Amino acid sequence: MERVYNVAGQVFSIRNNAPEDIPFTFENYSPFEVERTSDSTVLFTLQVDGLLYSSSNALDFIKSRDCYLIDVPVWGDPKSGILKVSSSLREGRLLMKTYSRSCLDAAVLLMFALATSGRGVIVMHSSVVVNEGKGYLFLGRSGIGKSTHTSLWVKNIPGVHLLNDDNPVICVKDDMVRVYGSPWSGNTNCYLNEDYPVGAFVEISRALHNTMRRVNFSDALSIITKASVARFAIPGIAERLLDTLLRITKKHSVFILECKPDICAVKMCHDTLSQVR
Repeated sequence: MERVYNVAGQVFSIRNNAPEDIPFTFENYSPFEVERTSDSTVLFTLQVDGLLYSSSNALDFIKSRDCYLIDVPVWGDPKSGILKVSSSLREGRLLMKTYSRSCLDAAVLLMFALATSGRGVIVMHSSVVVNEGKGYLFLGRSGIGKSTHTSLWVKNIPGVHLLNDDNPVICVKDDMVRVYGSPWSGNTNCYLNEDYPVGAFVEISRALHNTMRRVNFSDALSIITKASVARFAIPGIAERLLDTLLRITKKHSVFILECKPDICAVKMCHDTLSQVR
């Protein structure tokens, strides 16, 4: 079974060769599903292997030349599967230890990040809210409180809604930077096929006080780079990603928010960002 999807204007397909009795679900991809047409330009195809990872088939799987081999990490297992990507970045094959949607999502995300690396596209680890027609991205390491902070925005600022809670997509085109919803939203069921101009980026840091400051260009680039999902040390790809990150950083303000998980921090942040043009 093959399905075609369009995320942030990037069309790709997933070919599922897992046994029919395996309960794979694709609800998070449904808002992005499109019909394949004769003129469809499919950026890449990821094939889910019909076999599970074992010592007998792993060697045959990894011995191919002219490809990239990437361990697929999920929570609790840094190698839940192996992703084999062709050197053209157009074909991928996933071999899993056990059939897992978490492993599938991680593999599709990695493949997407690789294949779009030269197209002004970045997948960013962040939680995004939309306020007055703009997307505001809250960055920081896992567990720092991004989702807690954005949930307080949604509950307390009229008209605000969540766009994505884990891995939105940033696109740079014609000097415009936009943020898109994606099928990868962590533990939050928020899979919106929407996009908005970026308002600003805010890195969250836990503190016993609430302060917020704009950072200089060098620190801003470091913050944006850390939040990028696609930090591949592959010649050619790394340079293209850096170019996209530079374009984003030159275009938008980046802040550090040292805060408590409370409404006072949200109001202060909202008031500060409302002054950004």
